[in-house]
Amino acid sequence: MTAFKYGFLITGLLLLLGCGMLLARQQYFHETASRAEGVVVDLYETYSDRRDAPSYKPVVRYLDSDGNEFEFTTTVATRPSAYDVGERVSVLYRPGQPDSATLDNGLEQGTGLAILAFFGIACSGIGGVLIWATAREKQRQTVLEQNGKRIQASYLRTDVLKASDADDEDAFRIVVQWRDPASKERILFLSPRLRNDPSHHLKNGQSITVLVDLNKLDNYQIDLLFLTQSP
Repeated sequence: MTAFKYGFLITGLLLLLGCGMLLARQQYFHETASRAEGVVVDLYETYSDRRDAPSYKPVVRYLDSDGNEFEFTTTVATRPSAYDVGERVSVLYRPGQPDSATLDNGLEQGTGLAILAFFGIACSGIGGVLIWATAREKQRQTVLEQNGKRIQASYLRTDVLKASDADDEDAFRIVVQWRDPASKERILFLSPRLRNDPSHHLKNGQSITVLVDLNKLDNYQIDLLFLTQSP
């Protein structure tokens, strides 16, 4: 689990680093590239699925500063087409490198950045949340160990947690009860999800130890060590 959460965070940070490097590269290209006027000569159809309507990439023809004619197809497809055949467009290119030609617009240059940024933020966010949740759980455990009191609760029942989309097997949960001697209120404590049915370890009214913060009754931990012992 530790490798998983840190893997998400590191992957996200690397993607964001790549995003920054790509931004710097594109900024340098934008500042140093030559500019020319081009014209859309065709629309190249692409399909993500044959059942869908096509998307279109403009095919652009332009002349470089030496009068040489070149033609390229943009990398970004849109539906409907963002351009019409015959429409004049601004082109950026490196002299002597016709393959570097691209349209001088935010869509053409920003798509890759947006994708990297999206996945970088998503992965970093997931990793950060997992790390924060782990740190919070450790803090909760520390507070419980420092301020908690061991009480004796009574076994009440075992709940069966039916399988969901996230879990393909049923799970189990022990429910114990304790009566607050001061308020006479009955308090229920629930165990974490258990993969194996603990019923054969338990009997009605069995005493089970619970470590609980009496100032915050939702901060507790049921002692399940007896489940590891032979029946």
